[in-house]
Amino acid sequence: MRIEFLRPWALLLLPVCAALVFWIDARYARRGIRRAVTAGARLFVILLTVLALAGPSLPMASGAANAWLLVDVSDSMREGRQAAESAMREALAHAPQEQRTGVIAFGENAMVELPLSAGGALSSLQSEVDGGDTDANGALQLALALLPGDGAGRVALISDGQFALTDGQLALLRARGVPIDVYKVESSLQRDAQVTRVDVPARVYQGQSFRVTVEMESNAGGRGTLVLYAGREAVATREVTLRRGTNTYAFEDIAETSGTVTYEAQLILEGDSRTQNDRMGAYMTVLGAPNVLLVEGKSGEAAQLGEMLAAAGMRCEVVAPAYLAASAEALMAYDAIALVNVNASAIGEGQLAALTSYVRTLGRGLCVFGGDDSFAPGGYRGSALEEILPVTADVRNQADLPSLALLLVIDKSGSMADDAGATRLEMAKEAACRAVEVLTEQDQVGVIAFDDASKWVVDLQSVTDVAAIQSAIGTIRAGGGTSFYSPLRDAYSALSRAEAQLKHIIFLTDGASSDSGYEQIIAMMAEKGITFTSVAIGDAANQQLLRQLSSIGGGRFYAAGEYDNVPEIFAKETYLVSGAYVQNRTFTPAVAEESALTDFAGFPPLSGYLAAREKPLSTVALVSDRDDPILAWWQYGAGRVLCWTSDVRGGWTQAYLSWEEGADFFAGQLSFVMSARQAEGALSARIEGDTLRISYALPEGASAEGLRTRATVLSPQGGEIATALSESAPGVFSGEISSGGQGAYAIRVEQTDASGTLVRAVEGGAVSAYSPEYDITRPVQARVLERLAEETGGRVVTDAAQLLDAPTSGALERRDISDALLFAALLGFLADIALRKLPWERALARAVARRGAGAAARPAKPAREKAPSARRRPKAPAQASPPQEDTAAQLLKARDNKRKL
Repeated sequence: MRIEFLRPWALLLLPVCAALVFWIDARYARRGIRRAVTAGARLFVILLTVLALAGPSLPMASGAANAWLLVDVSDSMREGRQAAESAMREALAHAPQEQRTGVIAFGENAMVELPLSAGGALSSLQSEVDGGDTDANGALQLALALLPGDGAGRVALISDGQFALTDGQLALLRARGVPIDVYKVESSLQRDAQVTRVDVPARVYQGQSFRVTVEMESNAGGRGTLVLYAGREAVATREVTLRRGTNTYAFEDIAETSGTVTYEAQLILEGDSRTQNDRMGAYMTVLGAPNVLLVEGKSGEAAQLGEMLAAAGMRCEVVAPAYLAASAEALMAYDAIALVNVNASAIGEGQLAALTSYVRTLGRGLCVFGGDDSFAPGGYRGSALEEILPVTADVRNQADLPSLALLLVIDKSGSMADDAGATRLEMAKEAACRAVEVLTEQDQVGVIAFDDASKWVVDLQSVTDVAAIQSAIGTIRAGGGTSFYSPLRDAYSALSRAEAQLKHIIFLTDGASSDSGYEQIIAMMAEKGITFTSVAIGDAANQQLLRQLSSIGGGRFYAAGEYDNVPEIFAKETYLVSGAYVQNRTFTPAVAEESALTDFAGFPPLSGYLAAREKPLSTVALVSDRDDPILAWWQYGAGRVLCWTSDVRGGWTQAYLSWEEGADFFAGQLSFVMSARQAEGALSARIEGDTLRISYALPEGASAEGLRTRATVLSPQGGEIATALSESAPGVFSGEISSGGQGAYAIRVEQTDASGTLVRAVEGGAVSAYSPEYDITRPVQARVLERLAEETGGRVVTDAAQLLDAPTSGALERRDISDALLFAALLGFLADIALRKLPWERALARAVARRGAGAAARPAKPAREKAPSARRRPKAPAQASPPQEDTAAQLLKARDNKRKL
């Protein structure tokens, strides 16, 4: 019986309190039995009190028996599930009525199906347990932890034995002292075949032929189809005949594209009992010409850039934004990606997340090239895309910008209230509000709403109170016909008097005008330098007329469908006409910082660009005549992002497209953001169970002294995991992480010096195709159930009815004895008071004296008479002396006499 303490630190008070008692006792000079007895009583009271404070408890019988029944519901028990549940019901039905029994279902995790209770019954298992693995040890530890008290009782296990327990796990289970009974369910494995391994070379060169070897395992013969995928595209299909055991097939392929390529083999077998183990993959790195993905916002936008990159020896693929992959794994096939005049809204959230991981985690490069639908006009300002760029499109704080007077003329006729999702008028009002947000305080804005007549909603004024202007715009209500002349006349009149360097009208309508004469007004506007842009909503608008008016007014024409983003059109148009963003003038860029990007004898003139501001950590290579960034870049995580704020189609860069070094200039930008070619050592990775093991070997002759080695892993779910690699052998660095999921893992290993500068990097990957639960080649520990029972003192039960009927010792529970000790301390305290206040020593002395006096008064035994041998004269009898008082009695008498005095 072992005593335990809830607060063992309280025992430290014992020597302190004992020393205090002795110190107090030493202050009194008197010695005697009273002092010794009272000191001992106090020590006894202190001992009991301190022990009570420490929270002692003793294991005592609770009077109840407890047993947990564990049922294996992993996927290997799929065929034996009914038999397992039947055995469970049988065991519960024959369990002793006084015994408390509970049920736990387990697979990869464990869940309590039935709490401990007497006479509990369960017809079937309902918990959603992950069957992808069999964690029997975890389930057993849970059951032991849930046993009351010290865990006395029993545990019973129903399983097929398709799991393993290490010697250490068995030792821990044995140390708990709880018997574990086992009942084996025969779960016959049906016909099954799996892809065990796919072998490819770790690294090949572009154009090189190589072999892909697929290893399969089958527990029965059969015919099936083997499909080989490269980068998720089927490249080979073969009919295969499987025999029992290991089967190996080989494919020949040619590395056509550079980068990291995923190969995956899939086995299709009729009558296969499991499909979870029919896929397996591998990674391979192809070295060769850089592979570049060009994402063009408009068809043909990247044509000239692609030609120049091809001339520089790069392989280019051109896609629309909709076809940009939404997974970083798919993007790994490219050394760099270029966005060519792409609107921010054209890139979806998933695509942007993949692009971000592609750069930040995998260390690849991104180039962003401008145009009329990029940067500020393309909605970059404040967008998620802008966060990864080295520049920002917000330039409103610049003081040398030309002023703009903008008039928004909005149709509010009855047809604008037609419901097409949101009404056209509501879309127009939101668009007007967005346009106001683009303007600066030195700009002016006015709003005219029209139907049969025009009405000033916002008088032409400086943009000093954006909220008030937007509130006024919100008051526009639909109603009436459509007349162009009156609002255009009012707009012309107001702008002709306005003092601004730039004057512009955005005219929005969904119909045709009922009057005429507005062509002359548009012509008069053009003479006064007032530009005119029109936006037609819906099919009823007179698009031909509006296109003609926009041409006369020197602006643009937009045809918006019912569900087009009209607010984006207004914002873009405002950006384009504002002198703050679109810079149309000819100048020669100046070098701001010497680098490989600017290593040319000189640069041709540039005819325009989109204004932007560099971010604090960015590097600007080329600037405009106003010191705006033309070419800027920064380090974004492990990769680089570069921005060219002009176009690449010839609108502003005609001189660059015809420049003899133009191909080298633009190809140099792509090369600059590409990661170093992977001749930086060998990276290998493999997945064993739920662990991803990474090994990196230095290139021959290289040293890692003073370098930090770190691996970054991109999981199939998109999460990032970073871990340090330690040197496990000379020149070899190893580490591991928990994989815990099916799919492909992208891996990048970097070595950096003390300042954080990248010295070398290598990348690769690993594939976890299926859980070990589905691996038919996984070694299973022989007689694991029998050994578990032997090690813990349990039984191997063949009749389920006997599984819970074994004699179970009453469960022990720890009982707190603090109250008993405190009660004893209280009694001791009362005894201490009595010992100090009552004259117990006098009574003791009298008792001792009486005992001594009684002994003295008893007559001595008579001596035996001797026979007289001769006559002698008898001696006179001696007088008896009075008895002497006992010493204790004398002391007591002396004290009493002293008190009387």
